[in-house]
Amino acid sequence: RVKNLKELCRLRIRTSLGQRTWKKTSQLLLPTRLKDYVALKEYFVLYGDEQQQQQIASPPTNLHAIQS
Repeated sequence: RVKNLKELCRLRIRTSLGQRTWKKTSQLLLPTRLKDYVALKEYFVLYGDEQQQQQIASPPTNLHAIQS
């Protein structure tokens, strides 16, 4: 499968960030949707007790909007 430009850009950004990508991604001066896309948020599920999940809860990010 050939990667499209969007996927290639995400890969390059992640490579530039190196280790601990999630922490570094959150510090980028980008809109939340782009940070989520670079961080591969759509592939990860947050784990933890109910209290942590309630603290993390925020309005859902529409990742499909940045993917089109």
